[in-house]
Amino acid sequence: MSALMQHRTILGCRHTRQRCPPAPHALHLQPAQQPQRWPAQLQPALCHKASIRGSSRLYATPGLGDEELDVAVFRFTLGIPGFDDSNIPRVVGAAVAALVAINHVLGADPAPPAQVRAEFLDILLAVLCFTAPEIEGRLRQVGPGKGRAGAGDVAGAAQLFALAEGQPEAVRKELAWTSFALLKNVNCCSVLLLQPEASSALMARGAVAQAVAVQGNTAASLAKISQAISSSSSSVLPAGQQQLWLPDRSALQQAGVSSWGFVPEGVQSALLQAVPGGKQLLLVLAERPRALSDKDRKWVAAVASKLGGVL
Repeated sequence: MSALMQHRTILGCRHTRQRCPPAPHALHLQPAQQPQRWPAQLQPALCHKASIRGSSRLYATPGLGDEELDVAVFRFTLGIPGFDDSNIPRVVGAAVAALVAINHVLGADPAPPAQVRAEFLDILLAVLCFTAPEIEGRLRQVGPGKGRAGAGDVAGAAQLFALAEGQPEAVRKELAWTSFALLKNVNCCSVLLLQPEASSALMARGAVAQAVAVQGNTAASLAKISQAISSSSSSVLPAGQQQLWLPDRSALQQAGVSSWGFVPEGVQSALLQAVPGGKQLLLVLAERPRALSDKDRKWVAAVASKLGGVL
């Protein structure tokens, strides 16, 4: 009966278009007491990510009222002085191989077929662990981005950007943009344009030896680089050869490039490219061995050809 009366009351309110009386148990909130909605709930925010030395920050689009989110990224290491954490897989692989050898010596003779198969699989995994750091290094060398290092990450290096005075403004702009493009798109840490026969440097950008980098005086820095250019610089490139690729430290030492006073200690590979139509030499240095791929070396040759038309 009560349900029927309640139903009639609801119908009467609906037909008369009047507001029905609230139920006794209803909870009313005043406008000032209603929960506020955050701006992120009112309108979706577009965010972009910026990584700064091991920490990631999410910045919200301006004007939406979102606050900056700071997310820290931690890297766990063993913390052993003098031990590179990238060699951990090698240590694990060597330990596994040693345990397999001990198990084989102390096991039954002859070994059961199941044990032989298990030992064979263990040896394969140990070899994979031992070669994992080398495979990772090669993949980083040829992969996109290429992990270019700044001057602070190259041993014995300092940052420098210097252009020789006396050059036309158009040439200076071309050298500035060319060096920037090389550092941006090629796996290298520094680019230099030399004139070996004149023992002078026209441009230097990137990581150079700390001994030749004079802070706040680019002219003095170029003068020191010019003094460090020896007569052997012109003989590094054989007659008729336009490009010389030095993929590792031993090749640098054999060619005599590692002894040049402006080359940092941390440089592991170098590319010497002759500029067509002139006596200039484009020198590209990298902090990793075999850092420049065939595509990178061809691109450097194309840039040198472009400079030949300007110089």
